[in-house]
Amino acid sequence: MKPERDPVVMINVRPYALEVLPDYASLFTGVFLVELGSAPTVGFVPSVLRRADAWPPSLPADPDRPQNLEEARRLILATHTLSVTPDDQRAGTSERLPPLDLDMPSPEIFYVSTRDFDIYEHELAAVAELTPFVTSGVPVSEVADLRFVRFLFDRVLRDSAHAGRI
Repeated sequence: MKPERDPVVMINVRPYALEVLPDYASLFTGVFLVELGSAPTVGFVPSVLRRADAWPPSLPADPDRPQNLEEARRLILATHTLSVTPDDQRAGTSERLPPLDLDMPSPEIFYVSTRDFDIYEHELAAVAELTPFVTSGVPVSEVADLRFVRFLFDRVLRDSAHAGRI
């Protein structure tokens, strides 16, 4: 019998500002997308104002041309299956949003403290330097000690409907 080889799980981190039209890139500063194996892409989004007239997040009139920083951040929360954002009052909890389309999964937001998000943001920027292209990645084992990676495994991927999909 042939021994099975453990697959190497790769992680890719990209600043979302690189994914949008240059005129709108500044609206996505601090937003990172994390791809980890076959799990859904996780959006890390700086703090978002929760205004009654803009919650739950929905698509702006023109998703390619958000009008302001808040609209851009709400766009990421509404369109990504999993997101992480700071909110000191809700830290440690998660929230499911209504799906934008009934054929799509409901987006889930995981709330963390501002302090933790600041650490994650710094680590995300460092890993993004190692994975500058959509097709590049580093083995998770090389970054497993980073707090955002531990948070992904311990909370987001364990507690979401996508647990075990790596």
